[in-house]
Amino acid sequence: MKYLTINLAIIFFSINILITGQQNRDNFNKAESFNGTVSGKVLDSQTNTPIEYANITIYRSRNSQLANGAVTNQDGRFLIEKVIPGKYSAKVSFMGYTNFTIDSFLVTPKSLNVDLGIIKLSIKSVSTQEVVVTGQKDMITNNLDKKVVNVDANIASSGGSALDVMQNVPSVTVDADGGVALRGSKNVTFLIDGKPSGLAGVSGSDVLTQIPASSIESIEIVTNPSAKYDPEGTAGIINIVLKKKSNLGVNGIASLNAGTGDKYNSSLNLNYRGSGFNLYGNYDTRFFSMVGEGLTNRISSYNGITSTLNQLSEDNRKNGMHNAGIGLDYFLDDQNTFSFLFRYRNMSMDNHSLLDNKNYDETNTLTRDYSRSSENNRNIRGMEYDLNYKKTFEKKGHELIADINYSDHTADFDGDIYQLEAGTTLPALQRSNTDNTHKMLTLQLDYTNPMEDFGRIEAGLKSSFKDLTSDQDYYDFSYDQNNWIDNLSQKNRFGLKEQIHAAYLIYSNILGGIQYQLGIRGEKVFTNINQALNNSNYDNDYFSFYPTVHLKTEISTGQEISLSYSRRVDRPNNRQLNPLVDYSDSTNIVVGNPYLKPQYINSYEFGHSVFFGKISLSSTLFYRQTDDVINMITVLEEAGVTRTTFQNISKSMNYGLEVIGNIPFFEWWRLNANFSFFRAEFKGPDLSNNNYTWMTRINSNFFLSKELFVQLIANYNAPTIMAQGKMKEQYSVDLALRKDFMEGKLSLNFRVSDIFKTRKYDSETFGTGFNTISTRTMDSRGAFLGISYKLNNYKSDQEKERRRTDDGNMEDF
Repeated sequence: MKYLTINLAIIFFSINILITGQQNRDNFNKAESFNGTVSGKVLDSQTNTPIEYANITIYRSRNSQLANGAVTNQDGRFLIEKVIPGKYSAKVSFMGYTNFTIDSFLVTPKSLNVDLGIIKLSIKSVSTQEVVVTGQKDMITNNLDKKVVNVDANIASSGGSALDVMQNVPSVTVDADGGVALRGSKNVTFLIDGKPSGLAGVSGSDVLTQIPASSIESIEIVTNPSAKYDPEGTAGIINIVLKKKSNLGVNGIASLNAGTGDKYNSSLNLNYRGSGFNLYGNYDTRFFSMVGEGLTNRISSYNGITSTLNQLSEDNRKNGMHNAGIGLDYFLDDQNTFSFLFRYRNMSMDNHSLLDNKNYDETNTLTRDYSRSSENNRNIRGMEYDLNYKKTFEKKGHELIADINYSDHTADFDGDIYQLEAGTTLPALQRSNTDNTHKMLTLQLDYTNPMEDFGRIEAGLKSSFKDLTSDQDYYDFSYDQNNWIDNLSQKNRFGLKEQIHAAYLIYSNILGGIQYQLGIRGEKVFTNINQALNNSNYDNDYFSFYPTVHLKTEISTGQEISLSYSRRVDRPNNRQLNPLVDYSDSTNIVVGNPYLKPQYINSYEFGHSVFFGKISLSSTLFYRQTDDVINMITVLEEAGVTRTTFQNISKSMNYGLEVIGNIPFFEWWRLNANFSFFRAEFKGPDLSNNNYTWMTRINSNFFLSKELFVQLIANYNAPTIMAQGKMKEQYSVDLALRKDFMEGKLSLNFRVSDIFKTRKYDSETFGTGFNTISTRTMDSRGAFLGISYKLNNYKSDQEKERRRTDDGNMEDF
């Protein structure tokens, strides 16, 4: 609690400094007549793409006093208002780029509106007499409300998937099942180009394994989203931005990768932009195999009887994916654009698993011995349609965007289980068939208006309609009847209908050099759960407000501080709500809870970033409190059998420090490092747990020549807690290199993941009457070789005009 008090004191003290330190300047400003403007547009000098969130500050030439400032929007445009006549200088800055200075310009009564034109920022570069390295993008850039991870700068993920990319994202950890946690919380919302994937029957981690890293432009980490975003997700949002190009003519990039252990992927991205239209398409395919092993030991005591369970497991997975998309932007004129996007996905996931179970009594005498073999086949197909209209007005940044998105996905699950008890000759046979459908319609309207003398207003409406069904049938084989018999106790007909209607309002402006953004979002939710077999209905309708606050200012040249707050929600997903009992492992029963309530989060952050020459350093103090926490709770029901369900426990708190640094020790060696230290606390009437934990990731980049780039990455995650246990430490080292040819058009890459094969997942779970220790390993060590070719010197950009702020949770099944 002492550390929480210190952190909050720092935050409130900083607010006081920000506000009171500007009072004199504000009083002076009110006495003036402000009716001039300064505008312009900021672009990347290499790609000519807009730079969002660049800082523009203007100074009075007579005394170098700060006069006003602005931040660029998604088009790279800025507008500084309330500028009195006089002589000024200007500075344009953005992390990772060299500052741009305009020495002098005039605002006069006859020329009140000054356009500085197009300003191009250059990426910082280093050079020696023999080696010249220019235009290397920073791996991480900090914006007002998010961190952006540049995937192209991380060759250690080449040939892999989006899940491999996540292994190298700051503050993110990945467990043995592919579960992604941000700052220790797995309640993360995943978006693809600002939209939920819409895939039925697939968890977020399964979707991540199907996206080739070569098709990803960047990863956006949004821990305190603005009110424009849906508030779903405890820890925040991870948005995967796919590559898209909009230069004139034909552009494209093709890649092919192969790895040990039957891992292959390829991708093709093509774009043609002509006069008045932009046509683009992509095709990705990925096939991979994975082998895993597990060991579980559980000691339990029930009614005075002690027993031990030992489990050995082996998994052999074979997955495949085809993903295709085509889109068209039609520019009706300079102010009206219609866009259409169609995506098709087909995924197959086959898993063969073996489970060997042995039970012992308190004298270590074997009481039960059986083996269980299962074959599970999943096939997911889906289509997504998106229609978008954008209207821009004469005033820069004034725009209206309307969007309609519809997705329709189906998922078929077929499983066969073969269980043989020791001493018997006839195995128990069980078969399951599950058909899932997931349909979702989203309507959204967004309006932005940078009004003169009043700042910037953003407002919007959104309605989403989700219809999810799951039909599950189980059959047991009867040797007497020589036929499959319905298992009515496990039969399930589950339906979930959810409507969310939202409205938001955001106001942003600059007050004496402080950029601020204030937002409010209101949501009305209608939820209905239907269990058809017993005709049970569960309704949950509620209304909530979600305020957001973002502040940012430059306190000196190259030094910024920021403060943010957001209220968020995490709604239970289908797997947590479904009351069907899962007996797939008869010693570990799992059942959902249809009475779960949403959990609500209050999140605070205080950030500081600074440049020391070529060294950049950013740090963030964060505090997150969650009420009515949804957690997996395991209880011992009888000797050797546990039941796991989901409950709203009282409260959890996470608070700590996150530091990210970019240090060029030499011209040929650059170090990117991040470090997180935080405390996690769970507090409930029956369950309490807490500890300190930390994680670090060190990325060494070696520029051996203009065409040869080597990367070495080391990861360490200290032990961390769960509501009923803890995860032990994890660590690994990856190595990668890239060689460019033909002036960068052709590239070869090679990488080795988990060089020393140390990546494993050890956990301990405990409760009344039981203690479980588990170890899981996957074939994490592998070698990968890849090749990519750019057509017409393709350079991917972050095409943000097609990006939306829709939100959603892919953990529906």
